[in-house]
Amino acid sequence: MWKRASVVAVDMGYGHLRAAYPLRHLSPDGQIILANNYPGIPAADLQLWNGSSKFYEYVSRLNNIPLIGTYLFAAFEDQWEKDTFHYQKYHDPLLRDYVKKAFEITDMADYAKFDIRLDSSGRYYFIDSNSNPAFGPKELDCALANILDLYDINFTEILKRLLLNTIRDSQGKERLPLVKSKHSAA
Repeated sequence: MWKRASVVAVDMGYGHLRAAYPLRHLSPDGQIILANNYPGIPAADLQLWNGSSKFYEYVSRLNNIPLIGTYLFAAFEDQWEKDTFHYQKYHDPLLRDYVKKAFEITDMADYAKFDIRLDSSGRYYFIDSNSNPAFGPKELDCALANILDLYDINFTEILKRLLLNTIRDSQGKERLPLVKSKHSAA
């Protein structure tokens, strides 16, 4: 089993380091690598990061314009987010182990979503952890619902399970056991 990992985050002043901080002990030197500011970053990369940050900050300030600011910012966010993410069914026992360990290390409960990238050499990079991802039926185009659908996991059943476990927790009862799906490792 793996013991060390490179922990990489982006410092844009919006709490991006918060997700990486609990994982820093996995790094060989206990440090978090800042993808947008590290020793030896190529000048072109730094310029791209800085330009992107300035543009995003400018657009974010549109929120402050009375009456229309919120709508202008929402329009920007919507166009930026549409069709940005593509989820695909993926089975790798090593990745399953990494996700379980990350879930445990970050002290997640019930459900979460990790944004993970795979590089050309086969290394996984955990980009972000979200303990409270958008949760809703597939009709709302929520990431979690789309992922559940890929694996033929019924949203209504997951919702029932979350509600039942919440009730059981409040009553001091043991949670319902995990049910192995046809896609679970044996």
